[in-house]
Amino acid sequence: MAQDYMEYYFKVAAKIQSTPNTPINPSTLDAAAQARALVLATFYNGRITYIDPDTHMAKTDWRYVSTQSQDNADAFLDFPEVRFQVVLLWWSSVMARLHRLYPKCFKTAEGDKKKKKRRPKTQDPLADYAKLTATLQHITNFDSDRLEHEPHEVILQRLTQMITENEEMEKIRKKK
Repeated sequence: MAQDYMEYYFKVAAKIQSTPNTPINPSTLDAAAQARALVLATFYNGRITYIDPDTHMAKTDWRYVSTQSQDNADAFLDFPEVRFQVVLLWWSSVMARLHRLYPKCFKTAEGDKKKKKRRPKTQDPLADYAKLTATLQHITNFDSDRLEHEPHEVILQRLTQMITENEEMEKIRKKK
């Protein structure tokens, strides 16, 4: 979801930069602020009360919720641009590391262009998340609670294995 919001932010920012000598449309500035707010609301978790799956007791802690981007975006509309640039640097370093460790799980600009020719990208990040979660539950035989408690590195390694196996099966099918 963060990556999709980040792409949206860069699209809006590119519109602003592509017309340097033209007055900027206020709606474009609003769209840039909204895109920036969605990115930040995805990264920053709030303290919420939830039922701990292990103890079955109410617990209040910092926790990610799939709707937090939309729910909390307004809180980030006035986030300073300079501080947002620091967040962008952090995000790019995290993505560079993950891409280096799990190249099959994270798209690149080149790979994205090739994929767009084959199939259209889903426009709903929540739908993508639901599909991915359902696939992981099926493959790993984990329920959603167990899946949520797995370290992200374990999940990414499993995704890499699934992609590799799928590519090998595709090569076998093409040979026949």
